[in-house]
Amino acid sequence: MLLSGSKYIYSTLESSMLILSIYTLPFYVLDYISNLSNNNFAYYLSTFIKNFMFVIPIIPILYLIVGQKIVKQLSTIKDKTTNGSHVYQNLLLSFSYLVISLLTNFNIYFNFIFSSISYSIYLSEITYNFISFEKYKYNNLIDFYNYNKKIFIISGLLFGIMSINIPIHFIPLLYFIFTILICPFLINYDYTPYNNLILHFNLFKIFELPINFIIFMTHTYMHNNITIKNIKKH
Repeated sequence: MLLSGSKYIYSTLESSMLILSIYTLPFYVLDYISNLSNNNFAYYLSTFIKNFMFVIPIIPILYLIVGQKIVKQLSTIKDKTTNGSHVYQNLLLSFSYLVISLLTNFNIYFNFIFSSISYSIYLSEITYNFISFEKYKYNNLIDFYNYNKKIFIISGLLFGIMSINIPIHFIPLLYFIFTILICPFLINYDYTPYNNLILHFNLFKIFELPINFIIFMTHTYMHNNITIKNIKKH
């Protein structure tokens, strides 16, 4: 147990140093350089180069690395399971993250609310990898989140509150450390088992509507197109 705890702490420190070296420190240096000149044109140009040559390309790579490290590290304290998933679920989650990311750009209040919701969904994704199917009977992440969204939204709001006054170049580090600290509690939390007789508010319903419409229109077009071609052949 002591060895496992020491390994967990060591992995946390190692990953934290990685985030600092590939994102936080370079971001800080580039930000410092951008603010050296009092010339507005030089500032906007250097900021543009910083964002489009460094921040935008590195962010998805960084969070991909962080996500893999989090799951791998949590696997040292609890075995990873193979709970149900499907293509539609992955499509719905990706679309949800995309819409939520756009909503965060309206103002500071939207940013806080929707960033917290986005993070709560992410926490449920990680936790879903470690819950017992035999115990909880969930066969998809959507039901798991909807049945237990209170604990995840509270966790997301806690992260949102902590990140309010944190400089932007420290956000990925906070994201990693907070996730690593809270997930051991979440994966051992006693969740509500799935029961198809009990209905829960579906947070993803608003995201499902446009996806279902696109799928319906695509299905209709392909079905009619194939049917017409077969009629012409005969």
